[in-house]
Amino acid sequence: TEKRLLRLGFDLHDGPLQDLADLAAEVRRLRDELPQLARARDRQRLTPRFEALEERVVALDGALREIAQSFSGATSTQQSLDWVLRCQVVAFMKKSDIGLKLDVHGSLEFLTPSQRIAIFRIVQEALSNIHDHSGATSARIRVANTSKGVEVDIVDDGDGFDVDKTLIGAARRGRLGLVGVAERVRMLGGTFDVRSAPGSGTRLELTLPRWTGATGLQGHDS
Repeated sequence: TEKRLLRLGFDLHDGPLQDLADLAAEVRRLRDELPQLARARDRQRLTPRFEALEERVVALDGALREIAQSFSGATSTQQSLDWVLRCQVVAFMKKSDIGLKLDVHGSLEFLTPSQRIAIFRIVQEALSNIHDHSGATSARIRVANTSKGVEVDIVDDGDGFDVDKTLIGAARRGRLGLVGVAERVRMLGGTFDVRSAPGSGTRLELTLPRWTGATGLQGHDS
């Protein structure tokens, strides 16, 4: 299954994403040539439409790249979760001025592949939101091995937001983001909570239980 997901991610990257990049370049070229192709009156009417079209293409490109990245993220089960999360932190700090600290307490080897993917995706989504929307100057990720399972705590000192209003609005627009990841966590028997308010930063809390299969062994999916 992991190989199929990885192949699908590569196919998406090398096929539709490249075509979309070519389309975006063509839209920009036509927009730049517009002054030579249209009268001044028409340019005033058409230029905003070209700009809106370019914005839609860029947004679609970003969405498809997130999907491709999520497929490759599934292969992260082949690496330790500690290592994967540290790679995420390094990548985040290369593109952002926001201070980010990662604390991992205890071994995470008992987690199942499904649990690792869920944690990977929740951290990925949280960091994306922190970078794009939070207005934060610092953030912290804490992952801890506990007697009951694993706890993940992600905190930032950003602007905060109205949780119910924001999540409902995102779901209505088809942008599931944290909503979709939270549902995956609940399907794995865990809990997920978002705490925030305007002006008070944001805190995400995730717990996943230790799983014991029919064989009595921990850390294996059924």
